[in-house]
Amino acid sequence: MEIHEIKSRLSIEVVLKYYGLQTDKNGMLKCPFHEDDKPSLKVYKNTNTFNCFGCGANGGIPTKN
Repeated sequence: MEIHEIKSRLSIEVVLKYYGLQTDKNGMLKCPFHEDDKPSLKVYKNTNTFNCFGCGANGGIPTKN
């Protein structure tokens, strides 16, 4: 199994849990990429992506194409 295959089987929820992060009921959490007083990072579970409205960090889990 290749790395891209392993990553494509992971959900963003599994990755967040691994790092001890959890979203609130709205899919928001404090951004781990900058000092954050309130949740500014939105996690989109249906696309395995995230976007921080504070610092602009964004990305996600690679998926099979």
